Amino acid sequence: MYRSHWHLRTSPFRASGGVRYFHRAAAHEEALARLRYLVDDHRRLGLLLGESGVGKTLVLSVLAGALRRRGRQVAHVSLRGSSCRELLWQLAAELQLAPRHGDDDYALWRSVSDHLAENRYQRLHTVLLLDDVDQAPAETRALAARLAQSDSAADAPLTIVVSADYNCAEHVGAALLDLVELRVDLARWDANETAEFLAASLAAADAQQQIFSDEAVQQLHRLSGGIPRRVVQLADLALLAGAGGGLKQVDAETVQSARDELAVSGTEG
Repeated sequence: MYRSHWHLRTSPFRASGGVRYFHRAAAHEEALARLRYLVDDHRRLGLLLGESGVGKTLVLSVLAGALRRRGRQVAHVSLRGSSCRELLWQLAAELQLAPRHGDDDYALWRSVSDHLAENRYQRLHTVLLLDDVDQAPAETRALAARLAQSDSAADAPLTIVVSADYNCAEHVGAALLDLVELRVDLARWDANETAEFLAASLAAADAQQQIFSDEAVQQLHRLSGGIPRRVVQLADLALLAGAGGGLKQVDAETVQSARDELAVSGTEG
């Protein structure tokens, strides 16, 4: 409905739009650069930390795509609530090992570990991106640490990156934290980055006018705290509210009303 009101070709703000909607803000570019260094330098384990909604999963997805284009074999999986078998099955599937649903833990471990050994022999760099490690059971985190220790050779071509919520870093577990060679902190957007994201997203949707007033942009950044997921949620709802009210431009008051609606509905964050 609001696309017609604002004369937009597409909806500019998508909370789960994938890498196509990745905004290369300075904070995210810095995190990507440091993770690429981790891989290029054949380091064993990196830790990506950030608050919920700051874009850790999206950064890892962008990294995965870039590494695959450079000839690395990459597995990107979430450990959220995953058992050891689920982790091994996901890894086997991502590594194109055709796991069967009836495979037990041992069969899956042999399949993954043998494949990593084969890649090591062929000097094929393998990268495992393990998202939401702080949301995994203790035994699954222990398995991730075992994978990181599967070859002690200094030049072994295996790199693992684990991600966790900044406020839950202690849940990563001592076994993994002891192996971390590089910590990468993913920061919130500053006011300029939020404004650049809004402008770029609207331009990509063929906006023909300045839809958000300068005051609305400032209010949106303040209320979202510069957390990308909240920026997207709030901007989308503000467009909807502005269209419903027949506005010619989204103002700061409309952004505040959208924020109040998110808080009441419990969907903020």
